Amino acid sequence: MGTSPVTARTDVHIAPPPPMERFERTVNLLLSPLDSERSVWRHEVTRALRTFMDADRAVLMLWQGGTPAYYTDAFPPEVIQEYLEYFAPLDLGMARRDALRLSVWSRSMLWDRSTLLRSAYFHEFALRHDLQDSVGLSLDIEGTPTHVRLALLYGKAPLPEDEVQAMLRRLNLILPVLRTGLGIHLRHERWLGAIPSMLDRVGTRLILYSLAGRELHRNLTMQRTLEQDPERARILEATEAVARAVTAHARSDGRVSITPLTTPSASRQVIQTSMGRYRLRGCLLGPDTLDVESAVLVSLERLDPEPPSPNELRERFGLTAREAQVACLLVQRLTNDEIANTLEISSHTARHHTESVLMKVRVNSRRALRQVLTGDTRP
Repeated sequence: MGTSPVTARTDVHIAPPPPMERFERTVNLLLSPLDSERSVWRHEVTRALRTFMDADRAVLMLWQGGTPAYYTDAFPPEVIQEYLEYFAPLDLGMARRDALRLSVWSRSMLWDRSTLLRSAYFHEFALRHDLQDSVGLSLDIEGTPTHVRLALLYGKAPLPEDEVQAMLRRLNLILPVLRTGLGIHLRHERWLGAIPSMLDRVGTRLILYSLAGRELHRNLTMQRTLEQDPERARILEATEAVARAVTAHARSDGRVSITPLTTPSASRQVIQTSMGRYRLRGCLLGPDTLDVESAVLVSLERLDPEPPSPNELRERFGLTAREAQVACLLVQRLTNDEIANTLEISSHTARHHTESVLMKVRVNSRRALRQVLTGDTRP
């Protein structure tokens, strides 16, 4: 958002070089776009760039068609909405930036002073919100339909020319890093956008993790299993451990394509819960080198015969919700006491539900129940 000076700045000084520690922290954040959730990372980037640039406020906007998504630091969102709805068409500075296709810009590069001082944009928006000066970045991200604009806003007084030049040098310093980080972030976002629907069509239980260990997606089959198993937390802990083992092995070997014969033993586990016994396997997906499109896929395979879902049991045999839970546990060979502990009910109540389940399914033993529900003929 272009702005212009009104009065000379009194605390004139040449801005010192940006402290190396602050620069390194900003660079590390920009080059780690997959370590946190999308909007969290964008907010963190906005805040880090405001600090790096010694600005009072910052706005990061991303156009991917239509109204932009925006992220602010120390700036009321309603002011940005006001700008987008009413004052963007009056901001001739941004129109000039677009015409010149400038990547790095300042207010003095975009506005003629006398034109700005006569403009409705200046009097009705910039002055009212104390937007005395600004510098910024505008760029298109290769391989994506995204246009990005970063505005660093200064409210105390307009910047003197030597300070503007110092800020432009900082922007040119950070520009290639920002372009790289946003490129990784946006290309990964596009890649990930196609993954959930694909995984949801697969009957195997699957969870996808980023290389940083963040869960990206669990497919519908996995979601149903977790909803039905009271020990879902143990299952998730095990899948996370498998994902960490695969990632650590890949990083140590410097390669992505890992076959079952070369994966570490920690990437193949067996876990027993009250609802069943599962085998977990992990593998790394991605191109030939570790890059933004790599991810860890963990599968969960049931080793015991698959029981019907509680909903199926209720519809098929007229069981209550609690009886359906008990029936699933009986299939897993749990005793009445173990069922009582799992469902946090008394042993007497567990026995009563067991008897009711056997009666409604029309069998006279637990073995016969397992055979009817799963086809398991083992003793």
